[in-house]
Amino acid sequence: MEMRADVTMSYEVDRDNKIATLTFGSRNEYSLAIGLRNLEQLLELASAARLDLVAHAEREPVLER
Repeated sequence: MEMRADVTMSYEVDRDNKIATLTFGSRNEYSLAIGLRNLEQLLELASAARLDLVAHAEREPVLER
């Protein structure tokens, strides 16, 4: 799945079963139902990817015009 920068996102939680449903798109075209442990793993993975992207962006030279 590829997302534009302005995609609508939301979530719902089932506290009894410890499941979160993440939805994407203005009409909830895509959804991901994920348990608490897998959600924690996804957050760790996303955080690592974000740090890598930020570090790379900071190393790129700024082009002067």
